[in-house]
Amino acid sequence: MGLLATSAGAIAIGWGSVIASDFQHRQPLMFAVLGLTAAVAAAWYVLLQQRRRRPRSDARHVAPETPAQAEALQAPSRDRRGVLSPTRASRDQMSPSPPPSPDTVCDPDSHESPVPRGTAFRWLPLIQVVAIMCALVAVTFFLGYWTLGDGFAHGPRWGLPALAGIVVLLTGIVTLLWFGRRRSWGGWLPSGGRTIMACTVTCLGLSAGGTLGYLDLAPPCPLPVEIPVLASQDNLVAVQAAVTTFVQAEPTVLHQSCYAVDLTVYAARSDGHAEADLESGWNSSALSADGPRPDIWLPSSTEEVRAVNAGASSAAPRLTIAGSTGSSPLVVAVPTSLTSRDAIYGTQRYGNLGIVYSLLQEHGISLSVPSPEQSVTGLLGITGLYRDLTSSEKRQIAASGNFPLDSGTMLCDAAQKSEQGHPQSSGYLVSDAAVTQYDNSQLTEGPCPTLTSPVPSLTPLFPSDAGSLDFPFVSLDWGGNSATARLAQQYETDFYEWLRSPAEQLRLQSYGLMPPQPSVTLPPQPQVRDALQLFTSKEPPARILVAIDDSGPMEPYLEQIAAATAGVLGTGTSTSVGAMDSFGIWAFPGTGTSTYQTLVRLAGAANSQRDAVGPSMRALSAHAHSAEFDLIADAAPVLYSQPTAKSEQPIGSVILLTDGDSYPNGQDPDGNTLVSVHDLLHPLGATQPRIKVFVIAFGDPGCAESPPGSPQDTLSALATANGGNCVNVNDLGQQLGDLVSQLSAGR
Repeated sequence: MGLLATSAGAIAIGWGSVIASDFQHRQPLMFAVLGLTAAVAAAWYVLLQQRRRRPRSDARHVAPETPAQAEALQAPSRDRRGVLSPTRASRDQMSPSPPPSPDTVCDPDSHESPVPRGTAFRWLPLIQVVAIMCALVAVTFFLGYWTLGDGFAHGPRWGLPALAGIVVLLTGIVTLLWFGRRRSWGGWLPSGGRTIMACTVTCLGLSAGGTLGYLDLAPPCPLPVEIPVLASQDNLVAVQAAVTTFVQAEPTVLHQSCYAVDLTVYAARSDGHAEADLESGWNSSALSADGPRPDIWLPSSTEEVRAVNAGASSAAPRLTIAGSTGSSPLVVAVPTSLTSRDAIYGTQRYGNLGIVYSLLQEHGISLSVPSPEQSVTGLLGITGLYRDLTSSEKRQIAASGNFPLDSGTMLCDAAQKSEQGHPQSSGYLVSDAAVTQYDNSQLTEGPCPTLTSPVPSLTPLFPSDAGSLDFPFVSLDWGGNSATARLAQQYETDFYEWLRSPAEQLRLQSYGLMPPQPSVTLPPQPQVRDALQLFTSKEPPARILVAIDDSGPMEPYLEQIAAATAGVLGTGTSTSVGAMDSFGIWAFPGTGTSTYQTLVRLAGAANSQRDAVGPSMRALSAHAHSAEFDLIADAAPVLYSQPTAKSEQPIGSVILLTDGDSYPNGQDPDGNTLVSVHDLLHPLGATQPRIKVFVIAFGDPGCAESPPGSPQDTLSALATANGGNCVNVNDLGQQLGDLVSQLSAGR
């Protein structure tokens, strides 16, 4: 048996090496060589056995009898006790055995019947053996091909039956050899020889099939199906974590060894942008601004699906909701230091939104909400909130002017303010999932990557009528019916089932997503629409200053900037700048020692104002060095000027189109720095709303650009210090238009 195992192992290893090196890509030749090898081996073994059974020499059987032989032939028969039996002797004498025929011979070493002398070769056994061995190699080859490879290359449902087939085959071989050891058709070959040959060709077939299965079925794998997944900011981090675990378990989930699907998770700039992109059919502008066209959409609420269906164009996809992947109630998150000091934590169990809001006001705590136009959390929040507030309270909320795009951005802004030493004095209308991610420092994986220290904790208050997010799983049908599209739909179903599995639901809870709640209901559509209209009608006017850097390094971009600015704010444009809003355009540096040059004065967005934009762009000329800190210092009093009633205090914003500040140590000629302009735009104790700075960065390194000697004073730090943001230029017309529309209060 040891010799048998050694021989089989050597054959398997040898054939595996030969196939891997020589026959992997020449499979017909490999099959021919494999069959020829089995045939030659079988024929050689049959010939060897037949040759051993042929008479050793004819002379041995025709030589004269020796006296001893003659005596033995003539000796009378004896019974078992050695006594002569007269009866038997008489019978033997009466019936003498005939002499051997000259055409037959006897093999003294064999117990078989005499073999005809003239038969030098028996063809039938050879044909039988070759056919049996070739068939055995073929069967074992395909069993090895399907079972071995890279861990059941076609999956357990095919591999396990084939593995059972191998066991049955080997059992059948042993059984056949056992019962055929005394049959006439097997008498020509000793049973031990048959066993060795059968096991040898079985190992040969399994080795060849398994090796080819490994090389041909497992690697190389087909390219995985790409499935873009559009998430919201409230569940982005949780879905990214879920995709990571799904990919790790993908061979088990999809029952195959190859990674068949590649899920890419991302979020649009806001919920509102995602809805608009889907309604328009995800055009080129959406592609450049928000990412690839999604096949799966995981919004925060079914309300977003309802909004897309209501405003869908002919190019919009067909939306199918598979079900909810989780839930999260809306809460009012208050800094824990304030709840402890003012003892307001008990309201979480008893009050509605109106009661909670009034309680916050009594303790001097304001309420911040995300933009209802861009965030479904903000939209559902004000829909519930406005039911319980007076007209003046509604105006107070809308007049704050601080409406970030989503919950994560708002909480990130709060954390940055706390990190910079500003006192906390506001509660936040957000989802409980956003609060959980904030408290667990998970926002650093998404909208808030710049935090360097632990954030102060928040205590969520749970108003009784605040509503909830239901995070639906939405499949998007863009009209394709290819095999890849149908396969992607199957993988989408697999991913949905994975998200709904108990193990994954438990993991999602660590990101604040509770199990799906079938009782989640949405406000009636008219109520949502009325709340949004009421909110926008009470928004304060906006003052938008577009500042264009036309210093020497910006020369390659000035033509692009001129065209984009005229396209967004010029004559005939459709950018939403409300009747109460105003805008102006400056270029910096100005002539001589001036910090800036006025191209279009700050004024309302009347037709005459728009008509002035196009001609003013001809004044752009690359020269000198820009000083962005000095520019912001000069812009602040202009944006703060002409105050009206407190409830109508305009919201000022600066949009910088620049490649950065070139003055050393981060100090401009007039002595302004990042710290000084930040305090100027939002001084402590100021009653007017802060001025936000938004940057569209050109050149390399874009938003990471900083003045020489001040690596911390990046363009990104300048923008985020006061609640704005910085983006690297991509599609300038789209980026500038979206930003102006976002800042305008007249939408």
